[in-house]
Amino acid sequence: MPVPSWKTELKEVAPNIFAYVQGGGPGIDNHSVSNAGLINGDDSSMVIDALTAPVLTKAFIAAMKKVNPKPFRHLVNTHHHPDHVRGNCFFLPIEIIAHEKCREAVLEAGLTFPLREDWQEGIEELKLAPPPTTFADKLSAMSCAFIWSFKARHSLPSTRKKSAKRAKTTSQPKGRKRNGEISIWTATTRDIVGTTSLRSSSRLPFSS
Repeated sequence: MPVPSWKTELKEVAPNIFAYVQGGGPGIDNHSVSNAGLINGDDSSMVIDALTAPVLTKAFIAAMKKVNPKPFRHLVNTHHHPDHVRGNCFFLPIEIIAHEKCREAVLEAGLTFPLREDWQEGIEELKLAPPPTTFADKLSAMSCAFIWSFKARHSLPSTRKKSAKRAKTTSQPKGRKRNGEISIWTATTRDIVGTTSLRSSSRLPFSS
């Protein structure tokens, strides 16, 4: 049986919803290698996480532009780890959104640099770009075809228990679960017609 491995690719997992899965597998150094995402709306798009090194973030942006002629409007940071937020500066001046604890942790850590030798290209371009738009529990944003609901489930250990308790008491559409940090509801102007969840899973893997 061949040893499983995978290549880096931007894969459409649902209509207009893409997972950017970075290469990995046995024998491949995956330290600080994370995945990201892209959601295309009618007239703009939303990016999920910004990766860790300029060479990786630029490759992600190039891959998105091949399938996405629309401008990036929002960038969502799922949590504060450098492999998810260090590339924020390459998306400015678009709006960057995250939990308030994520912003605090990014500011506390300050600007750090990737240590791997193969990630040094372009590190002089890095600058600290903490998310300016924050929320304490949940935040919903609607853009034509999609309603995005961001929930505080993966920011800092001190917030998880409280956020999970709040989420448990939040009313939700019948039959539609919201798991993980981000739920995307495809919608019309009159009704919600479906739902897809982004979470840390094999279906749409967002690694921490």
